[in-house]
Amino acid sequence: YELFNFTLSMDEELSLAGEDIYVNIQQGRWGQALRILLLMPDTTAPIASIGTGFALYAGAFVLLARHLNIRHWGSLAVAAPLFFGFPTLIQSIAFADLALALGIGALAAVTALMLADTLRPLAIVAAAFLVAFAVSLYQSLLFFVAIIFLADLARGLWSTMRISRDLLLRAVVYAVTILGGLALYALVNALLLKTLNLQLLYVTQFANPDLLGLGSVVASLQEAASLYGGTAPPFL
Repeated sequence: YELFNFTLSMDEELSLAGEDIYVNIQQGRWGQALRILLLMPDTTAPIASIGTGFALYAGAFVLLARHLNIRHWGSLAVAAPLFFGFPTLIQSIAFADLALALGIGALAAVTALMLADTLRPLAIVAAAFLVAFAVSLYQSLLFFVAIIFLADLARGLWSTMRISRDLLLRAVVYAVTILGGLALYALVNALLLKTLNLQLLYVTQFANPDLLGLGSVVASLQEAASLYGGTAPPFL
């Protein structure tokens, strides 16, 4: 229905006049600005942006399944709804202007995991760049990155049933990759804001340090339960 009828949300209506590169940079989404310049200037066209976004997201799932060595159809049947029902995606299905970014970002994140898994220095640096790029497309993809990296560590622990030296090394490399990518993302955004004489407008509106703690954990679990239980507003 969304593909062919394109039910407009407020965000999409605001994008009908064209997506502003500078606004994306002010929102901390310099990857989106780069996508506008190089790939698809306007994502308000039905089918093109959503179809491409879901195709890339599906490609990321196939690569992740192969990387995690999921061999059984039963396991894939369990993994698929968790992957395609990931909160970052399910909350954004109604926003066609985000679907393409989610697809590109998910593919970049899975590629980053595959590179970091090699434990080679240059590959780790490339992985950090891809993490930074994924987060710069849509900040919530940072959670996606963290989850797939943790899933790979869990797979390693499950296969050996012990915390080996190799697993600890891999955990350190993964942490360095994610933190390095996050630092690079922030650095690039800060440089762009300074160079273009812009001010950050987006993140500060949602920063509530007073909510950090047990309350945020409980709220996150409740949100996850409503999403996977089919009672969240996006399903309605």
